Amino acid sequence: MVLFAWGANKSGQLGLGHHNDQLLPCLVQWQPVPQPAVPAVKAICGGGAHSALVTDSGDLYVCGQNSHGQLGLGHLEDVANFTRCPALPGCSVAKVACGWEFTLILTVDGQLFSCGSDSHGQLGLGTGSKSSSAHVSTPVKVLEHCLCDIAAGLRHSLAITWEGTVLQWGLGMLIRARRAGPVPSYLQASTPSAILGLPEDMKFVQVSAGAHHSAALSVGGKVFLWGDNSKGQILQADKAFVPHPMSPDLSFLEEKVSSMASGWSHIVVNTGTKVLAWGRGDYGQLGDDGLFCGTGEKALGARVKPTITGLCHVRAVACGSEHTLAIAITRSEPNRAFMGYSGTVPETAFSTSIKQVTHRDVLGLERAWHVWHRKRDECARATCRGLHVHLRSRCTFVCRCRSRWCWSRSFLRRL
Repeated sequence: MVLFAWGANKSGQLGLGHHNDQLLPCLVQWQPVPQPAVPAVKAICGGGAHSALVTDSGDLYVCGQNSHGQLGLGHLEDVANFTRCPALPGCSVAKVACGWEFTLILTVDGQLFSCGSDSHGQLGLGTGSKSSSAHVSTPVKVLEHCLCDIAAGLRHSLAITWEGTVLQWGLGMLIRARRAGPVPSYLQASTPSAILGLPEDMKFVQVSAGAHHSAALSVGGKVFLWGDNSKGQILQADKAFVPHPMSPDLSFLEEKVSSMASGWSHIVVNTGTKVLAWGRGDYGQLGDDGLFCGTGEKALGARVKPTITGLCHVRAVACGSEHTLAIAITRSEPNRAFMGYSGTVPETAFSTSIKQVTHRDVLGLERAWHVWHRKRDECARATCRGLHVHLRSRCTFVCRCRSRWCWSRSFLRRL
């Protein structure tokens, strides 16, 4: 499998062996070359300025900023090449989630490890401190043999147990929660804490985290939201913060939600035939042509009424901090990729280079298998064929069959 990367690279997060930004795709050279051959990559993710990938064999490779030990290599030096994390002997990694300066690692048998900054208790170790020295440079086991999904926000974490229970920890939402009134225990926990207010007889299969909000998806396709609502991401018009889970009425979709994704301040849900988006929209991340006007939240691009993006037959959706992407199916091009963006688009990727606020095809990516985008606080990876969707900071990787591409610095809208 071939890996290409370009975009912001100040901390070596592209894995190219240097710290220069890349304006054009560049082949990632594995140093040293793993034996017996270059590994096949099955999942990739990015944080504020670090990257992580999981191979088919369950190995974890990391690179980029390491000032808080977020690479899990046992030191605090930045790494400019993808380097295998040796601190997980006997463990096969299934998924990795990257926050701003921390990393969550989920193994095939359900164990959870974490490393990096613990300034807000986001590692789940119960030792969080706002001191800049609060960090863990080697992955530490948080939970054992019980998890099936994880998500990392700006400074909080989410997980789902095998029984379908949703857990949250980290104090990243605490300041906003205090302004809203009494604070639930799970918003001020530095160890995994069950979310109160979710139906006890309901099992959950997916979690996603924004900068200061959380979302959970049940087996039956019901979406629950809680946290920051300053941009309308919880779909409550009169509340700036919603401390307890609430489920918006999405019955007009006439289909159950099959997957979802959270950006910094927006949320996207997918039924397979319809894609719905709401929250902050002033960067075009909601996928419509609506221009926001007026005062207050509207002037900031808050959308408290969901909008259908116009996409259909979507396999996967993903969000960056202020962009959205999806993989859709057409008869002639079964795995076409689309992305949301705001900004100037490189001519090598699109047929025009003007600011876009509506969907647009990315040329040459008509059969994308994996898509991953990193931008500021959120990074995104979208995959078809039932795999994960995940996002975070300033680079994008697309896997097509046995090749992989990436792009960045411009915030794409339709991939």
